[in-house]
Amino acid sequence: MASAKGFIDNSFQTRSHFVGAAEALLKPLQKYSSPGSACIQIRPGNAALFDDVAAQLEGFARPLWAIAGLMRSGDGGELDISSWIRGLESGTNPAHAEYWGDLQPFDQRMVEMESIAFLLLTASDTVVTKLSAAARQNLARWLRQINDHDMPQNNWLWFRVFVNLALVLDGPGADGWSTDGAWTDFTKQADYYSGSFAIQFAQLLYVSIADKSIDEEAERAAKYRHDAKSFSAQYWRYFDPEGAAIPFGRSLTYRFAMSAFWAAAAVAGVELAEPVSELGAVKGLLCRHLRWWAVREDIFSQDGVLNIGFGYPNLYMSEEYNSPQSVYWCLKTSMMHVPSLVSTWKPYPKLDFTITTTLVPLGDCFMGWHVRVHEIQWAASALAKNPLIDNILQVVDGGFALPSLTEDGLPLPQIEAIDPSLRNGIFRP
Repeated sequence: MASAKGFIDNSFQTRSHFVGAAEALLKPLQKYSSPGSACIQIRPGNAALFDDVAAQLEGFARPLWAIAGLMRSGDGGELDISSWIRGLESGTNPAHAEYWGDLQPFDQRMVEMESIAFLLLTASDTVVTKLSAAARQNLARWLRQINDHDMPQNNWLWFRVFVNLALVLDGPGADGWSTDGAWTDFTKQADYYSGSFAIQFAQLLYVSIADKSIDEEAERAAKYRHDAKSFSAQYWRYFDPEGAAIPFGRSLTYRFAMSAFWAAAAVAGVELAEPVSELGAVKGLLCRHLRWWAVREDIFSQDGVLNIGFGYPNLYMSEEYNSPQSVYWCLKTSMMHVPSLVSTWKPYPKLDFTITTTLVPLGDCFMGWHVRVHEIQWAASALAKNPLIDNILQVVDGGFALPSLTEDGLPLPQIEAIDPSLRNGIFRP
């Protein structure tokens, strides 16, 4: 598909590949932008559970996860980056025809404020200097409304946190898992919103921008660093050697936002658990996941915009809160565009090995769930070249080796028996 060129078959190895992918995802949206640049409405449309203006705000705001990095670095190619500045002016001006509207309780506009706050937190110098004094006042007034209305008591609470951090700067569960809302007999929500989509992602964003000179913020950031390390010890198992992630839970139409945790962890510079403690391993998980998507042309419509679905257009893979613009939450992965990051990526030497991936029970945290475990098998030639290879490497995952921090390394989980009656070779400890 010519319109998706730049994303389809992208090798995702260097920063220029990520920039090219972002441009390929964003460029088709420009023809759907409104005259004042505050709204993007993809055609054909559908009916979400919120009003159409909020749906069009989604189309404007969700690309900001990528636009913020492009603004900072000056990249963008043929993209009209300045249109998002114009959109901020139009959408927050009550006198403009494209005003996004005042907030109401439980308003979808609260969700879209998160990426606007992210833009202000990470590209403030670029944005604020291009806004007039009146536009800055309108933007601040519009954002402050999030403090005046009730919202769902789940991952939405983070949207209020980041909006207030942006306004200030301008003038968990077991093993790191967080429940999305209260864990009760009637509500149990733990899926990708617990990690890459929302809560872990938001905590790492907070770590990235928190003022460490303020004791309360430093203490909170330290807790979130600990949560991320605990979460990473299991989350890497959700990705197979080819980059595919286990599809489960809500909002699978956000697709490669499944890997946003790895992007956010790298940007925040947090210490992760073995066997993903090295930045090369984090990059490997992120890049392989994006490559897995980069061969799936059917996720794009004929004009190059992403469609609702998973591996292909499929409204059964949507929720009532999905508009055609909702799918661009996948661009949370584009936190990787922060320019200072990529210079630290260094691939490790490839060695002669094979990886066998199997499914094993996760444990007591979420009974009945299963996750992937990678088992490394070294070729005789590799062992002959280095008979101590098991002592210097913990895991080699897709060509990125992880140096051991101990003399003997950290072994993979020991499996005592295999139940051949189970499909997919699920192991029984």
